[in-house]
Amino acid sequence: MSTVSQPAIHHVIRALGEDGRAGALGLAEHAVEMFLAAAPTQADRSLAHDILLRDLAGLRGVAPYLAGFVGKVEAHVGRLRSRPVVPEIELPEIALPEAELPQAA
Repeated sequence: MSTVSQPAIHHVIRALGEDGRAGALGLAEHAVEMFLAAAPTQADRSLAHDILLRDLAGLRGVAPYLAGFVGKVEAHVGRLRSRPVVPEIELPEIALPEAELPQAA
């Protein structure tokens, strides 16, 4: 698997793992959460989980020195599969005529 053919999420995870700074794992976990949350349906999210895990396993083969970091990211992906993603929804604003607004005492 060449780095050119890897999706952006994998470039991010690899760069964070190679950098090794404090907080890198938290950033990688957040990137994974945002990647999975972008899937429009639960079926797409399930497929994205599977693809992400497969490609992370491939990253272990390309960069075995990142195995520990990648393993932690894989574990996080596994935990995310067991909890549903609740999409953020925007509630419409409801305008009430002033006559219907509660009056201060």
